[in-house]
Amino acid sequence: EESGDIHTEAEAGLTESQAAAKEIMRYLATHAVARGSAGRPEVGKLQAQVKAAEEKLAGARVKLSERQQKLEVKKIIEDAEAKVTDAEKALEASAAAEAAVVKAEQEEEAAPLSEALGKAIQDASAAVATSRTFVTMKRLVLKRLAEGPAAEGNEALTRLQERQEKVVKQLQELKASAYKRRCASSKKEAEAKVKEMQAELAKAKEAIAELAVGGEEQSDAMKSTCAKASEAIAAARKIVGEAGAMLEQKQKEARSHPSVDSAAMLGDLAKLAAEVQSARAELTTAQGALKEQEQQFV
Repeated sequence: EESGDIHTEAEAGLTESQAAAKEIMRYLATHAVARGSAGRPEVGKLQAQVKAAEEKLAGARVKLSERQQKLEVKKIIEDAEAKVTDAEKALEASAAAEAAVVKAEQEEEAAPLSEALGKAIQDASAAVATSRTFVTMKRLVLKRLAEGPAAEGNEALTRLQERQEKVVKQLQELKASAYKRRCASSKKEAEAKVKEMQAELAKAKEAIAELAVGGEEQSDAMKSTCAKASEAIAAARKIVGEAGAMLEQKQKEARSHPSVDSAAMLGDLAKLAAEVQSARAELTTAQGALKEQEQQFV
């Protein structure tokens, strides 16, 4: 800021001096006409001196402009360096978050840390995008500067872009690793839900089997057995619906991230979805059997 103030003051002084020089030249020209040929030599000397002063002022303005452009380039480089450093630090934070997740997975306590990893990767992606945009915009600024300062600035930005590309590559690898881990976790979660569904389905089938065994029971006893079977089927139907909804959501997520891992994930989810569909069919059959019994005893 102080350098900017000095430059502003210097530029104002040059502008004022150049305006004064022009005013003097106009005065001398008018004076030369008024004095005629007798005064021309003397006026000519003065005009030469003023012209020399104007040339010096013009040269000073060029040097001032060059200095200002060098200061501008220095600021551009400093700011770009800060943006790239922010991206590098964000990447380091993401790597640390991933290491924490890997360690926590061994203790089956990775869920909260996985969320932190996702947030860290998101922050790193934003920092990378910001630094890339900033460098691109500053290259456009450099195009309007003189050749020397522009070349210096472009050279520095090129070095910073090389650092950016390293961050981008490492971040992509980190994202791939995190997504692969998320697929594994998602598959595990889906398998657990289907297993829960199968347990409830087994209870419902067992309850229906009791209907066949208790076919000779009294009406009140059979009503109780039918009620128990109805509750078991309802519970199984509920968990089947939850499992189906979960699988649909996970399939949607996998399709939105095309990759080798998501393709494998979709294959596994399709198998689980087939089990859910089979469970629905079995529940339909069980519901029919229950209805027949209810018509006899209820």
